[in-house]
Amino acid sequence: MEKQMAEIYTRKIFLKFQDELWNSLVIMPQFVRENAIHKMYVVESSPKERVRRVREIAYDKELDFASCTCKKFESEGLPCRHILAFLRLFGNIPLPNQYIMKRWTRGAKCQIIADKQGVEIGGQRSSMLTWRAKLFQLASEVIDKAIIYEEASVIVNDGLQSLLGKIESIVSNTKSGGISEKGSTTHDYEALKDPSAVRAKGCGQRLKRGKEKVTNAAKYRGRRCNGCGKIGQSHDKRNCPLLNNLSSQNEESPQHASEYDSKADSFSSTGLHEKMKG
Repeated sequence: MEKQMAEIYTRKIFLKFQDELWNSLVIMPQFVRENAIHKMYVVESSPKERVRRVREIAYDKELDFASCTCKKFESEGLPCRHILAFLRLFGNIPLPNQYIMKRWTRGAKCQIIADKQGVEIGGQRSSMLTWRAKLFQLASEVIDKAIIYEEASVIVNDGLQSLLGKIESIVSNTKSGGISEKGSTTHDYEALKDPSAVRAKGCGQRLKRGKEKVTNAAKYRGRRCNGCGKIGQSHDKRNCPLLNNLSSQNEESPQHASEYDSKADSFSSTGLHEKMKG
């Protein structure tokens, strides 16, 4: 089953399916009851799971289809581990087609696209996509088979080089003449232009360092006095109390010094006069 779905599913979907397939190996459905239309089975969660869960599987005999109460197939389009364990119980090793959603297959883009009324949607674009998918798949198969042998790889390389030369000559003739081999004129599609450049918000601004950010943030918290350096004060450098006190002290200090000098001079003069008398 794993090899089968590796060739059908896309890579992304196959990895999800592979995870469900491996988890289905540790669980075993248990038969509960049966009636004329359905068979009921119960599947307990694996011992590795912390929370014990019980899922019910209802098998429809007429439709040959099993549905699980986890509703993974209905919501995601992938068979859950409980349904895979149920199919393995009955020996359905190849996964039945009713459990394979076409939208998850590799060839989904190559299929016919229909509108709501069921009418096929044609056109040049759809045919180009179809041919591209077919040629890509064919080239992949050829390369995968030839890469094992050196002689086959040389043959594929020479053949591709020859084909590339023929295709380039066809393209050059078509561009110069403007008429294809079938007589249909080539369509000139208007080239898509680049979108108009828009200056993004904040583009060109200088990145600020942490210290600069802190300094700028402090400006918004309150006014700062350049005299005392305090933030959130109502004064500035011109009427800062600290600077005024310092200036007043500086003005008073020369007056005290002059008084001290005069007293010292008077003391020295009296002492000298007393010595002369003695």
